[in-house]
Amino acid sequence: MDIVFLRHGVTEWNKENRLQGQSDIPLAPEGILGAKRAGEVLKNCRFDAVYCSSLQRARQTAQLAYPQADAIPDDRLMEWCFGEIEGMVPSEYGTRFRDCWQFGVEPVPDGETIEDLIGRVGEFVEEIKVKHPNGTVLVVAHGGVSAALQLYLKGEADVGNVMSLCLPNTTPVLFRNLDYHPIPLEEV
Repeated sequence: MDIVFLRHGVTEWNKENRLQGQSDIPLAPEGILGAKRAGEVLKNCRFDAVYCSSLQRARQTAQLAYPQADAIPDDRLMEWCFGEIEGMVPSEYGTRFRDCWQFGVEPVPDGETIEDLIGRVGEFVEEIKVKHPNGTVLVVAHGGVSAALQLYLKGEADVGNVMSLCLPNTTPVLFRNLDYHPIPLEEV
């Protein structure tokens, strides 16, 4: 099975470097343009199914980038929940963000650990492997979800700098045969 992953388009909070988490932020004008550009890369692709996060920035991106199919929203593809630090910029949350993604460290209040995120993304992957064993699916979601997907596929418990694994906005990548190394779709 192959997954083509597309991170949502840019939002105003992306531009401000605010932690969005599960706050339901719409696309900025640049995000709309980015989603349409991604659609140019995806227009000749055929997918067995299209899945997206239930957050509006991912749903909007899915609709703009691949309008020929209705995306199936799935809450397991929602962005990492950052709890009380959602909406903050780095000068406001300090080291609390770094601490929340290290294994064995409690999440920020009302947030989730990286283990939680990897668990729900992994549950989603296992389900679509059964539904589409030899197929190709498009997944439209978030930076944290892209990092969790790579960690799940790699089977790696040591996350290191998980944020370095976040894929860029609106650049479709291929996880061929569920290999954890993403390949830019334009290179395939």
